Amino acid sequence: MRDTDAVVEKSPPPFYQPPNDLVGKTLALHRGYYFWGVTEQASAGNINVLETASDIQNLKLVLFGRVDATIMSSLTLKFYQDTSLPKHQLIALAEPHDRFTRHQMLSQQSARAYAQLAPTIEAVSKSQAWKNNWPATAR
Repeated sequence: MRDTDAVVEKSPPPFYQPPNDLVGKTLALHRGYYFWGVTEQASAGNINVLETASDIQNLKLVLFGRVDATIMSSLTLKFYQDTSLPKHQLIALAEPHDRFTRHQMLSQQSARAYAQLAPTIEAVSKSQAWKNNWPATAR
């Protein structure tokens, strides 16, 4: 599945272009995750990082103005905006921080479950309705 990492801020105004624009900012980032360019800047002391346990915690920190931004999957952001957070108070910047493909690994003990899921996964991945619901940055 295609996905992106988005820089999410309280709207407006956006400030971010490449990772160097984050210098001096405070980010809420999921503990143990690596974000290219940002992790290196944080290690060098150029970016302040508040490590957290969850994406929803990061979004709330942005909403409450405790941090400048967070970085998270565009699909995760869309889920929270569709289910529990105000859509117009948080913005994902137009240019993703990163683009990647997600893969799911199943153990050999899950072969039967995979055999049942595979046709559905294949059909959904080709579905125009599914693609229309992806965030634009993940297309």
